[in-house]
Amino acid sequence: MMIDVVLVDGQRLVRQGVRCILESAGGIHVVAEFERGEDVLRYARLSRPDVVVLDLKISGIGGLETIRRLRAIDERIGVVVLTAHSDQPYPARSLAAGACGFAHKGCDSREITEAIRKAHTGCRYLSREVANGMALASVSQDVTANPFMALTQREFQVVSGIVEGYTPKQIARWLGVSPKTVSTYRSRIYDKLGVSTETQLARMAIRHSIIDEEISE
Repeated sequence: MMIDVVLVDGQRLVRQGVRCILESAGGIHVVAEFERGEDVLRYARLSRPDVVVLDLKISGIGGLETIRRLRAIDERIGVVVLTAHSDQPYPARSLAAGACGFAHKGCDSREITEAIRKAHTGCRYLSREVANGMALASVSQDVTANPFMALTQREFQVVSGIVEGYTPKQIARWLGVSPKTVSTYRSRIYDKLGVSTETQLARMAIRHSIIDEEISE
């Protein structure tokens, strides 16, 4: 039986490459491709794909919220994260949101196909690099090594929105809360992380691989 897969990634070249890998593996059919989380949610409500493979850094509501909503639509939909951001807290946050698998974009092609097959059967799969990183993190349990680990799932989603340049109104809309609630989360985040401005927050996020680009004052 063919596994129907949807790809969600902001880069067309990445989607094309992953499509070629999956369809050459046999038994996997890529039925749709999207750039935004909202688009795959609309598709999933109508078509119920077997597995969704997505990057965390997608536009719109973002990867973590997309995972949560996909699982709310139908918990039988397997979600595999394929991303360049494999450091903590991303793997732990993704699994907590409902992802079945997590793989780095630099992994062997056999690992992503195995992750999809596992997700289709409801089993969890972590690529070797990610599994090793999570094991080391669980042993150390050192929040000072990555202060973002001290945040709740919702607080981390708000952080992701802030450092990616979204306004409180935009973050509130895709989280389904009020702008006032977002402001409350932001105050808690600042207290927990010991920062007082968005610039300081962004620089801390860069140091801990939450975002990639350098910012200016």
